[in-house]
Amino acid sequence: MTSVDRQEQNLPDAKVSASMPTRRIDFLDLLRGPAALCVVWDHLAATWPEQSGKVWPPAELLRTHLLEPLGLIQDLGAFGVCLFFLISGYVITHVAQRETRGEFLLKRIFRIYPPLIVSILLIVAIEAPGSGKLPWTVSEVLLSFTLANYLIVPQIVIQGVAWTLVIEMVFYGLTWLMMPLARNHVHILIVIQSCFVALVALLSRNLGHEFFLFSVSVSYLPFLFVGQILYFGLHLRKLGFAEVFVAGLIQLAAAIYAFGSVQPEFLKPGNSFLLSFVYALVVFLGAQLYADRLAIPAVIRRASDLSYSLYLLHPIVGFAVLDGLAGWLRFDIAFWTAVLAVVAASWLCWVSVERPSQALGRRLARHLTDLNQRRRT
Repeated sequence: MTSVDRQEQNLPDAKVSASMPTRRIDFLDLLRGPAALCVVWDHLAATWPEQSGKVWPPAELLRTHLLEPLGLIQDLGAFGVCLFFLISGYVITHVAQRETRGEFLLKRIFRIYPPLIVSILLIVAIEAPGSGKLPWTVSEVLLSFTLANYLIVPQIVIQGVAWTLVIEMVFYGLTWLMMPLARNHVHILIVIQSCFVALVALLSRNLGHEFFLFSVSVSYLPFLFVGQILYFGLHLRKLGFAEVFVAGLIQLAAAIYAFGSVQPEFLKPGNSFLLSFVYALVVFLGAQLYADRLAIPAVIRRASDLSYSLYLLHPIVGFAVLDGLAGWLRFDIAFWTAVLAVVAASWLCWVSVERPSQALGRRLARHLTDLNQRRRT
């Protein structure tokens, strides 16, 4: 979904075996920023004009002459989300190889939730003065802090882009639960996870509305599992090429079955989420193959750092700027003004919220590790 724990990828750990890779995974820096910008383009360049009854020629030309012929849906939004899923599957599996369950849990909580909560509070702050009365109750706002609102009927959505975070949290939960298998029994892990997706899809319409909402999130897990499989094969070398290929086909089959069960509209020609994933996979593999031959510019690394905040804040800040400038400026000027405002807000969030909360999570994780070590001695 987002830039996840880049700072943690190169931390020394006395518990890690000498054979375990510890270097930072540089090629991911090439992907996080562009993935976020694809989603930004989707919402600010395409969705906002459409909702406002406008047509912006650059977005229309790109859609008509490139995206639609290639089968890329949602004006690159689905492509960006698929890149995020591959990145998360890869890097979360990497950090899970070296962290205890307690460390993993603390770091993920402090990585995901503080910026999410800040983004929701910003939405509330923007909505309150305009309407005089919030469209949500206090309990609904508090529930949205946890992401549980996406799994409860009626589904009250405040932060619209947070749907991908629910998928991430389900993946984190599975990773936390199956850490021993991820370290020692990779083949069994792949089979169990694939069966889990298939079972949830099979039962998706039989166990109530809340379970159906859960099954929608689960239907995206194969995309993260592919990132995980690539990590096992290309980084850890625990899987051969043939095994990676077969495991990837299993995930594709699981995704097709799950989508067919819960959201078949994303399997139809012209609206295929799977095709966007295939393109994202090609770009992901290309970045991994060629990253070592390229010097990654500082601006790309900074975009990688800001990608989570960009993802969370762009619809809030961007839409507010576009709404405020509508009728005053041409859309192209308003668009670039909104983009600059989003980047500035994302940098501020990264400096004041993301980076400090990640540092706090790492300190608490180290403290937890020290406590556990003292208890053993």
